[in-house]
Amino acid sequence: MMKRQRYSKEFKRKSVQMIYDTDKPITEIASMMKIDHSILYRWKQKFDNESEEKKITANTDGGSVEMKEIALLKKEMTAIRKDFELLRGIVQKAFKTIYIPEEK
Repeated sequence: MMKRQRYSKEFKRKSVQMIYDTDKPITEIASMMKIDHSILYRWKQKFDNESEEKKITANTDGGSVEMKEIALLKKEMTAIRKDFELLRGIVQKAFKTIYIPEEK
């Protein structure tokens, strides 16, 4: 059985940063770094989540009233977008089941 490869936080951060610094697809960056593309996707998601949490925490911990309001509005907008996508799917399914005769 092969031993699982461990990567340093710095290696992960540099690999993810390459995604933003180049126009190359993630699969190509992953092969350049000699890692599987699914690992790189996972690292990207983790780093994105961490950086978003840091931004929100920084804005709400010691930021101005305006920055706190912006952070709150961003959270609300995310929730509204999720609700909208859910409703869009429901409406699309409903229209697929309705029979509309063609005009003659």
